[in-house]
Amino acid sequence: MYPHIDNLMDLLVKSQLNALSALFNTDTLRPIAIQKLDILTHELWYPGIPRDINKYIGKISSPSYLSKSLALLEQYQIHLDPTISYGIIGGHTPIVEYLLNLSSNDYKSLRNKRIMYLNQLVSADDTDTRSSITTMEHYLPFNNPSILNNVTPQSPRSLPLILTPCSGCHLNDHSLILQDACIKCSISIRTNRLSTFNVFNHSNQEHKRFKNLPLSKYYVSTKPLYQIRHSAHSIYLAQHNVNTVTSTTTTLELPSLHDPNHVLRQLSSVIDSALLCDDKIKLTLIDIASKFLFYTNFQFYSDGSVSDIGTINSKSGFGWVQTDPLLPQISFLGSTIFFPSSFKSETAKALLF
Repeated sequence: MYPHIDNLMDLLVKSQLNALSALFNTDTLRPIAIQKLDILTHELWYPGIPRDINKYIGKISSPSYLSKSLALLEQYQIHLDPTISYGIIGGHTPIVEYLLNLSSNDYKSLRNKRIMYLNQLVSADDTDTRSSITTMEHYLPFNNPSILNNVTPQSPRSLPLILTPCSGCHLNDHSLILQDACIKCSISIRTNRLSTFNVFNHSNQEHKRFKNLPLSKYYVSTKPLYQIRHSAHSIYLAQHNVNTVTSTTTTLELPSLHDPNHVLRQLSSVIDSALLCDDKIKLTLIDIASKFLFYTNFQFYSDGSVSDIGTINSKSGFGWVQTDPLLPQISFLGSTIFFPSSFKSETAKALLF
């Protein structure tokens, strides 16, 4: 009736195997299984379930239930391959496989620095990448104009940046479930530099201004959204050695008014080298320049403004229209969502004329 009753270890292995099979192959238990894998990953500092778990489990002072169960199954040469798709981004070679005889303090140091893969330290050409894995809760700008209109901004052209937790998106990797079960969306990414910004404390009056909004959890940034975008973009350009200034040497000559082709070539060269935009926009401006080529006196009206500043819908608009002479009736208008501001709108209207 009870096979192998004289061998309690066999019975224990069978019961553990049945329990783990149910855990990793039942849809209703999938969230618990993912949480167990997160705990195991944090314990062993290994992405997934290693083939030789007993080689790493000795570094754990208090192994979890899953660690003990997998170590027991390994003694019977049983390896569990869960049907759950589980992985940690950031590299290919686990660093604990490359660095042998790591102490518990070494593991602690790797966890604190979020270094799980050898690829985070050395690239394919043996250069130091100086990166680590950063795990963060995902927040999004609160964008509800009907509600924000009832909030009086500090200045007529500014709106507060309110951040609310993401309810879950394609970036979610479930890695923060271990720390806080209330977190709905978390992101893990390999980084070599972090751009941070401050938020108001919950006791600050600026934070309390929005306590009546239908938000269970939120933060209020001390900076508007466009300033944070500008800072992040500047750091990206500096980190990747991107030079946004086109180094074009143009020899300007005093053109002869009797040679319109020469004048147009000069204007085309200036437009092409001075503007960083789509080629279609440059061609439009060159076409306008050719139409104005023979005019020595004309008038135009220009304007520029920014809308919804501080929100994700913020946009700078600018343009001009010829007013005298009446013909030809030439105009130009444009807009950008790239770091919108009133100053940029007013500047763009003049530069693009």
